[in-house]
This record gives sequence, structure tokens and C-alpha cells, in this order.
Amino acid sequence: MASGRQKIVGRINDAQVLSQNKNVLKFRYKRPSGKIVDMVLDRDNPETEFYFGRATQSDMYIRVWLLPDEKGNFQGQFDNGPGKISMEVFLKKKL
Repeated sequence: MASGRQKIVGRINDAQVLSQNKNVLKFRYKRPSGKIVDMVLDRDNPETEFYFGRATQSDMYIRVWLLPDEKGNFQGQFDNGPGKISMEVFLKKKL
């Protein structure tokens, strides 16, 4: 799975899903700076909850919420803290 190669605001670019089950989603993506970030999102109830997780590094803090859709893609939002920038995220299944 990947988000496409275009650098579009609100997309996690060059994403690669490492593993997924009903409770855990692990993926890796490239930040605009070129730095690679591994994300682990989890959920307790797959019927009603988003996958959720945080990434914290020296120069970055983000929270991500994602839900799978019927095509195997993931959609949701990310922000960098309460009251901060919030954008939609779309991870598209690679064909």
C-alpha cells in the first residue's frame, strides 16, 4: 500500500504498510524532509474504532486516526496536537 508519489498536503507520502490485522496497523512513511518514520496504530474494538497512534521524535509529534474502507485503502486524519494543524490522510492500496 502506498499514498502515491505526489507530494500533496494532507497525504502521508511514500507509505508502505508493514503489517495489519484487525487490531494493529503498522506502516512506514517518508516525511517531506526525507526522514523515514515507522507508525504503529492500534484499536481495541475493530467494529467501532479507528486505528490510532502517535509518533514522537525530536522535531515532530503527530497523532493519526485511520479507518480501512471497502477497497483496502485507509482514510482518516492526523494532527500535531490539540488545537494544532489537522489534515485528512489517505493511504491508497497499491495496485
